[in-house]
Amino acid sequence: MTQPNRVLVVDTARGVWGAQAYLLRLAEPLAGRGYELVLAAPDALELSAAWRERGLPFVAADLPLARSVRGDRGRIDGRALAREARVLRDNVREIARLARTVGAGAIWANGHAVHLDAALAGRLARLPSVLHLHEEMAPRFGQALRAAAVTIAPAALAVSQAVADGLPAPLAARVEVVPNGVDVTRFTPGPADAAVRAALGAGPEDVLLVAATRLDPEKRIEDLIAALAPLRAEPGWHLAIVGATSTYPEYAERVQREARATLGERVTFAGRREDVAAVLRAADVLVHAGVVEGMPLGVIEAQASGVPVVAYRVAGIPESVVDGRTALLAEPRDAAALGRHVGALLDDPGRRRQLGAAARVHATTHHDLERQADRQAAMLDRVVGRERPTAPRVLLTNHWHDDNRGDSAITQGILTLLRSVAPHSRVTVTTLTESGALWEGSTRHLERFWPGLRAVPSPVPTELRGRAVERGKPQIAWDIACWWLRLVPGLVRRSPWRPHVEPADLVVLVGAPTSSTTRACQPC
Repeated sequence: MTQPNRVLVVDTARGVWGAQAYLLRLAEPLAGRGYELVLAAPDALELSAAWRERGLPFVAADLPLARSVRGDRGRIDGRALAREARVLRDNVREIARLARTVGAGAIWANGHAVHLDAALAGRLARLPSVLHLHEEMAPRFGQALRAAAVTIAPAALAVSQAVADGLPAPLAARVEVVPNGVDVTRFTPGPADAAVRAALGAGPEDVLLVAATRLDPEKRIEDLIAALAPLRAEPGWHLAIVGATSTYPEYAERVQREARATLGERVTFAGRREDVAAVLRAADVLVHAGVVEGMPLGVIEAQASGVPVVAYRVAGIPESVVDGRTALLAEPRDAAALGRHVGALLDDPGRRRQLGAAARVHATTHHDLERQADRQAAMLDRVVGRERPTAPRVLLTNHWHDDNRGDSAITQGILTLLRSVAPHSRVTVTTLTESGALWEGSTRHLERFWPGLRAVPSPVPTELRGRAVERGKPQIAWDIACWWLRLVPGLVRRSPWRPHVEPADLVVLVGAPTSSTTRACQPC
């Protein structure tokens, strides 16, 4: 019997990389939203073992791991195409059979290798299929296969707009963009573990540069080496490359030789580690030189951990960071510019702290895993025709300033009550305070307490800087004018504040709820 809330997820990747880590992280949040993910994958995969270890439902799928339309000479030929056509036919039948066996209400294809197979299997089994586009595609044949799959499938989502834009415009318009999210309660700023830093090769006073990446050609490890080579004489830094290769052992061996020859004792190849959160807390800067991307999880995890990022401006990276505020970006393959950005941060610990603090706020506001789960559950709702009560939207208006810390405690108390009666509420906290160190410090603990909470600062310069006796009359008059500009109901619709706040089911006023404030909030 078909169950609309059971989803067959198909994957054939050999390792547990970004797309597979996404599946493992999202299974529990989606279960909390009423969707059970059943993994269909070859039994020997690392993902299959990790999935079963977590007690998640699994069915072994007879799907090949190696596929190619190229013949012995590395060119596309008729014999290879005929072989792959037979493999495609068999895969479609296998996926459709498994979907019927587990009673799935939808099929979810988690990688490019199975997109077309799953889209056709959905047609055969008369089930909706969803394609998850995790990365950019190389030109020509790969792009053509992706376009065919998106044409056939009723739904597709991409991790970034850059990935969606790799399709022809009419197809790109059909793709929903859902940015990657991370667990912002796991990846969080904190004291560095001295043992972790030592294992990564860093001394107590070193600036630790971490590259959390696969050792694959598209990750351009050689660019990291070239970028840091001019800094070799600079004291007090160390590079740790954390990760392994997927299927390129010769490349991995070559770049390790080059790195040790160029950087000497300044580089450590730490291999794959399971304590990624601890590694990022130990890091001072995340460096990333990948050029074929979707939206790298490592970049978001680093920001959630309060670590600034130096990377290339490629694919979804500009969508996941704020250049100049949470990260420093270089043009693709400009290793010299990458090195200059790293050098600037080596010499400026204050800038590293500033970027890291903004990075944490950005990640918790825009890349929380709970928000990603909400959006993907909503997509599944549409695909399977499921109706559910809308999560209540709550708007808390607040005013934090230098001598008003009680409102912050009241706000957290209100969130505690919300957690007990409506744990899936979508919460926005607005302040009449400018962004900056004070605002970031006031909101940071609330974002940890309620993952996915949106904290919206005022775009109008209304921060009360010190007590009235310490300010002149012109400053006081300016503050009053700005306050009333915010509160006059007739100007709310034209205020730059309004686009930042979605309509709310409940508005809670914290601190001096005047009648003007109440009227100003009514349009929300």
